[in-house]
Amino acid sequence: MRTPPISPSAPSLDADVVTPSTAPSRAGTQVLEHDVNGIAVDAFAPQQALAALAALADDRPRLESLQAAACQTAAGYSIQRAALSEYLVFAHARSARPGTKTRA
Repeated sequence: MRTPPISPSAPSLDADVVTPSTAPSRAGTQVLEHDVNGIAVDAFAPQQALAALAALADDRPRLESLQAAACQTAAGYSIQRAALSEYLVFAHARSARPGTKTRA
């Protein structure tokens, strides 16, 4: 399958809309709802990703719906909350190690 070149007037296909899923972790798919706020494709099947992008390029209303839902989903997250979540995971793991002193 040959992909046509994207012209400057072609609709923008944001990275938030088509997300590769990697087995077994399925990283990134915990916020993605397939066909609601994005499209999950197999990261090891590039033709599947190309087909998904081509379908979106031909269906502007679907693309806009996915983008709007993706923005709404993203609005519920922040860098600070993500950083705090990661910090708490590391702090918990560190405190579980034998011989680790915790600060009061």
